[in-house]
Amino acid sequence: MLLLAAIGPAPAAGSRLLLHDVGPIGPHVRSDGERYIAASGTTLGAAVTVLDTRTGKRSTVASPAGCFFSDAHAATLLWECEGRDGFETGATLDLATGSRTALPVPPHDVATADGSRYEAIGARWARVRFFSYHSTTVAWISRRTGRLVSDDPGASFVPDLDRAALMRPLCSPVERPTVPDTSGLGVVLADELARAGPWAAGTRYADIEAPPGVVQLQHCGRAPRTLRICRHVQCSDPVITRDFVAWTENDRRGRLVVRSLATGRVRSASRPAPLTPLLAGRRLYVAEAGRLLRVAL
Repeated sequence: MLLLAAIGPAPAAGSRLLLHDVGPIGPHVRSDGERYIAASGTTLGAAVTVLDTRTGKRSTVASPAGCFFSDAHAATLLWECEGRDGFETGATLDLATGSRTALPVPPHDVATADGSRYEAIGARWARVRFFSYHSTTVAWISRRTGRLVSDDPGASFVPDLDRAALMRPLCSPVERPTVPDTSGLGVVLADELARAGPWAAGTRYADIEAPPGVVQLQHCGRAPRTLRICRHVQCSDPVITRDFVAWTENDRRGRLVVRSLATGRVRSASRPAPLTPLLAGRRLYVAEAGRLLRVAL
């Protein structure tokens, strides 16, 4: 279990961040982490708007019939698609080549599973969630062989969907945080951890009723540092580069917080609606009420 190195109030803003409106964006928005931001509506089969953050060019991609846009990673889009008896298929699009691929119903080794869906995509693996009456189970399926892996080695490893071996060890004492289970019962290890070199960041929750989120900054060989205890706001998962860590704090309004890793300087921006942080390469964006805003750092 991680120890909290410091506990304190919300960070004081050293200066105000400037946000530039980039244009409209759909309500279901994802970044591929490198170059593209993609978004769709919330209805089945809704088209996907793709923004190339390097050129500013927008394009529209048709969704496969019976599919809902799910994820983006390294110029690849993922859809979850209707399947038989609740077990969904999937589909991908390579934005660089235009190649589309169908993903099969995952082989389910969880005997009590009532359904499944594709949640995330990588170069070598896709993440699948299986649902049963009282719980959910995460597994990973090889995009090349179809092999299913459901064993999680624990908090000191993180699934890397681009890596042939899948599970990447984390340097001590860095760990994946615990987060509320999607079933609503207890906490489980987070599926991902934001990392940049020796740095990592995550929002963790304790296994208690109505726990506050705790935004933590981690580093190889150092005790973790608590950046924010989110008692009266909903804190997002952080995003991180080698220069800064950023997260949002939402209630009826939204607040973006950016902290320099080199100096500890904190800057923030408040908005009238909740915010979602997005990282495309080293460019930081937030989505707000159907608009995409670029953060001037």
